[in-house]
Amino acid sequence: MSLTINPQVTGIDPVYNPMYFQLTSNDYSYINFKYVFNLYSGTSSTGNLLSTIALNPRPDGSCQYNPARILESVVGPDNGIATISAITQSNSQFEPYSISFNEQYTGVRFNATQNGGGGYVQFNTVGDNPFISGDSVTVVQDAGYTYSGQNGTGMVTYSNGSSVTVNLPYGGRGTTNQGTISYSDGRTITSSASTYSAYTFNGVLQYTQYPSWNPATYTMSETTTSYSGKFLTDQPRTPGTLVRNLTDYGTLSFMMNGTNFSSGGKSIEVVYRITDIYGNLVQKTQTFSTPITNIVHIPAGPANINLMFSGNPINTNTSNYTISLYENNPPLFHSSYISEYVRYNFDTNCSKYQTVRLQFMNPYGAWDYINFNMISREFVNLTNRGQYKAQLPMNYSVGFRERTQLDISGNYTYLVNSEWLDNTQAIWMQELLTSPYVNIINSDGSYWPVNIQEMSIEIHKQINDKMFMYSFNLDTAYDINSQRP
Repeated sequence: MSLTINPQVTGIDPVYNPMYFQLTSNDYSYINFKYVFNLYSGTSSTGNLLSTIALNPRPDGSCQYNPARILESVVGPDNGIATISAITQSNSQFEPYSISFNEQYTGVRFNATQNGGGGYVQFNTVGDNPFISGDSVTVVQDAGYTYSGQNGTGMVTYSNGSSVTVNLPYGGRGTTNQGTISYSDGRTITSSASTYSAYTFNGVLQYTQYPSWNPATYTMSETTTSYSGKFLTDQPRTPGTLVRNLTDYGTLSFMMNGTNFSSGGKSIEVVYRITDIYGNLVQKTQTFSTPITNIVHIPAGPANINLMFSGNPINTNTSNYTISLYENNPPLFHSSYISEYVRYNFDTNCSKYQTVRLQFMNPYGAWDYINFNMISREFVNLTNRGQYKAQLPMNYSVGFRERTQLDISGNYTYLVNSEWLDNTQAIWMQELLTSPYVNIINSDGSYWPVNIQEMSIEIHKQINDKMFMYSFNLDTAYDINSQRP
């Protein structure tokens, strides 16, 4: 096989962007030539087969393959994690995959002949050939070549991969003969496989981001430079993200490369540094001792942290807290912070309105959370009120229903308003508008799926607008149920 594979992927790629593999082969002129792709979910080709696709070569012999749309079917959001009280590995968001690449054809081409010894003809093939001694093959010359003795079925007496000798008479014929050789039983020839393995996750990058995507920036490992690893969120780092209530639930996610943590004694610690209104600092840690290559979710809301640790370290005196990752590596006498700090500030502005807390899937496939603390309204929105009119009987009595409601359908809608936002918070808010999954998170951790109705929002610029607010209309992603008469 003379297959060359040029992956246009990084090894950990968002599934909602193209994941191109460019292939070329010296054998593309073979009869009925196709590139064959077997796509598996799993760490090797022993995983679950998702698809087998055979593609014809382009005129220049190349081929381009993109498995992203198929891999979309095996990744998705990790639902129901808003209330976690322990470090939790993803079960839907991150997926290893592998591809086996093959060539498939029914005949090889030859472009020259010569004396193969014993009076037999040797065919020099274009590229490698799969034949071995004892194979029964059929030789067909191209139109215009009239060495009739070299046409027909014969047995391979010798093959070295680039040429094959068949017990057909050479007869002193010239060396420019051309044609095809195939198995006489018509079987398809399939080359040995080359395999590529990598990972994908349910993320998407924008036009300006995709060319420079580097998964190492978002992957925590033993080799991560101090404080450099990024969490899977664009929530504001400075001055931080606002939380308001001790009942606010939330999570923070990161990508882990567990390859370097296979040796004993190594672990990742999640560090919570909690500061109260008097400036006192309390540090809490949670150990993640068996890291693997996956996406990992951390308890990040005040309610989650108080469930994780006894004594309610987050309380009414808390001013802010930060979350970061610490590598503990006693075997190498080396320990350091391997992630950035993400900061959460308590919103101390007075508000007489009930908080509406939204959870939305961000472009990295993880969940982000944001509070709407200003006035909110709830509506019942009916989209259909069909009626049936009955014939009034001659001897009816008062109370007879002449018109009856049929097929009442609708849902609930909400109007929510943010507080005044700065520039970094406003930029982050744009991701809410484009998120395919949005939920209202209640104070008990339950959630209601909703959809954003807005088709556009103004993108504010810091030079023009110092502070501003957003309003969003939401409708429930489920219908109101009603009886049928």
